[in-house]
Amino acid sequence: MKEQQTAVPVEQTTKRRKKKRNSSKKPIPLIKGTTGASLAKKRQQESSSRSQRRKRRRDGESGSKGKVNNDQNSLFASTAESLAVISKFHTLNKRLEQTERDTNLTESERQDAIRKIRDEQEALGGLDRYQKASMYGAKSSKFVCADWVVPLLQRQRAQKKQNEKRIQEKSRRLRILDVGAIDNQYHGKGYDEWLDAIPIDLHGGQHESVLQIDFFDYAHDYCSGIDRYKVEKTDKTTIKSSNHKVTESKPTPRPFDAIVLSLVLNFQGDPRKRGDMLALASDPRLLTLDKEGMLFVALPSASLDNSRYCDLERFVEVVTNPLFGLELVEQKVSAKLVLLAFQRNAFYSREAKQTRVRKYCYDVDTETFDYGEHELKRLQPPKPGAKRNNFAVILKSSQNRT
Repeated sequence: MKEQQTAVPVEQTTKRRKKKRNSSKKPIPLIKGTTGASLAKKRQQESSSRSQRRKRRRDGESGSKGKVNNDQNSLFASTAESLAVISKFHTLNKRLEQTERDTNLTESERQDAIRKIRDEQEALGGLDRYQKASMYGAKSSKFVCADWVVPLLQRQRAQKKQNEKRIQEKSRRLRILDVGAIDNQYHGKGYDEWLDAIPIDLHGGQHESVLQIDFFDYAHDYCSGIDRYKVEKTDKTTIKSSNHKVTESKPTPRPFDAIVLSLVLNFQGDPRKRGDMLALASDPRLLTLDKEGMLFVALPSASLDNSRYCDLERFVEVVTNPLFGLELVEQKVSAKLVLLAFQRNAFYSREAKQTRVRKYCYDVDTETFDYGEHELKRLQPPKPGAKRNNFAVILKSSQNRT
């Protein structure tokens, strides 16, 4: 007979298994003085160190690979510092606009207040430091306006080609007016064969191809039949932004296929001038009547989200009013930016071409704006909140301004 096996109690078996599992968790020496736990800790420290180095490179603090080798790097320790400069400069600029319009001040008081504000701007580093802060932030950010604008223009261009297959001649280059261009984002990226970008900025920017001129002055001259960019560049054989020969300005320069207002409207301190800027940007003398004509607007999200007198819906209502002949075709909203692409309304384009009757909001001779029944005030009632900003866009005819 086989011997009967002694039954092992269940509790004893469970204890043995538990003891075996615990023994397997003990660090196994890999080499003398090193354990699995210490090696894992070392790897975690190395990973944390790499993450910190990557973050410093993104902020521009250090790191040879991520560091942008230009002059403005020495001015800022981090992206946060450059953003603080931009924000402060915007605030001072708005105060300057308000002071210039303040009718409660005597002329001497106004000039004294203006001088103090400008002294604050100079103490901050002046416009040069503001522009370098903008470029520094752009290089640290993933957003490049041209990367958003160009694909939409390519799509529009492809659709136009498809609709005009009967035309055998070579397609003309699209023309962009880039307003507030600190540098030229469209040059040297493979767009030059089909895209001609005209960059302008109130203070000249940080690139030699940027024309130093106020948008209102440039638009006034353009509506009068003068392309100031070409006039200013006639002493050169080529325009570096587009690598093509300069021709004399024609009596009626061709309207642009697209106009870009990237972080420009928020820099303008007067809400009435923001409306005037949109009116000029949509003017058929400046923006083509073709239904492919586009207006691109980029704004900080805070301008709309934290405003007392405006929001996204109201802003779109202003831009798409019947006088401007535009419709919203793309909208992108993030925590930092609002990107809006508007296209020439097909009905507006067709009617204007057929009737040949075009009502312009801007009168070149009198240099005044007339919005008629389409005037728009600030959003009312104001949204509550002590920390909200006063960003707004107003359409108010010149004769109704006080």
